[in-house]
Amino acid sequence: MISIAEVKNLIPADAISLLEETFNPALVNKILLAFRQKRNTTFRINTLKTTKQQVIADLQKEKFKIKSISFLPEVFYLDGDENNRLLKTDIVKEGKIYLQSISSLLPPLILEPQKNDKILDMAASPGSKTTQIAAIVANTGSIDAIEPDFVRMERLKHNVELLGVTNVNFYQTRGEDFCKDKKEYYDKILLDAPCSGEGRFNFYDKNSYGSWKKNNVEKLSNLQKKLLKSAVLATKINGIIVYSTCTLNVFENEKVIDYILKETDVKVKVVPIAEQFKTIPESVKPILQWKDEKFNDSIKNALRIIQSENIEGFFICKLKRVG
Repeated sequence: MISIAEVKNLIPADAISLLEETFNPALVNKILLAFRQKRNTTFRINTLKTTKQQVIADLQKEKFKIKSISFLPEVFYLDGDENNRLLKTDIVKEGKIYLQSISSLLPPLILEPQKNDKILDMAASPGSKTTQIAAIVANTGSIDAIEPDFVRMERLKHNVELLGVTNVNFYQTRGEDFCKDKKEYYDKILLDAPCSGEGRFNFYDKNSYGSWKKNNVEKLSNLQKKLLKSAVLATKINGIIVYSTCTLNVFENEKVIDYILKETDVKVKVVPIAEQFKTIPESVKPILQWKDEKFNDSIKNALRIIQSENIEGFFICKLKRVG
């Protein structure tokens, strides 16, 4: 097993320092241990094309061993190192199941989209959450999916078609520009924001940490604030916005939410996240004070997750527009 010292030597030093400033030593140690673990494969059943019963039967016929997840009824762990064999099966190639991390599955569930809602996915590629939302609402209503990059947009379109989704409109543009013409338009908005990705660091995947730079954290935080303000303004009064990142630092998480709660142009409140998600073993308390700066107490209702062999690090906050 790779030692903690080896992990520290490989991960950017500034990232390690930021972790040590953010969490107590016990949590830092847990996170560093998770950096050296290979994460278990998880997948969700695509109910637009099949049923749980049929998937279980098909996988058992192929001799796959799967484990259910108590708080996610249509999601399974793949037991054993058989990810590559699973990817070669017809059940994947036909879009009947979709490989997706647990953390990635949570924001659409917390958004609670309803049939016939007008929904915006502000950072949609590769389509994991877009297609999940479509399945939840059974292809009713509409989902506007935004992606500024052409290559990523093509990947998004491919996954939407593969999974049998028919209620998505594609827009190759920037989220903050798109929302200017959509004031108080959407019932629900998902902003799974571009972020520094510290929750996905893994010793065995250099791409997960190789490009991390401390000066990008502030740039991303500023972008996230701009996107979240745009999202709130595009949401109907009493509509719901879910903000999420796959990173661990305060600047891209609690500080972004604290900013939007203080922003005078919009009025939002933090909505408590369902208790079933708060009981995830990797869930930790949100950070309400950073050095001398205190954040709005309602941020305690957000969800913070540190990574493990089963889950990526994530931050999720549910907001309601009230004015």
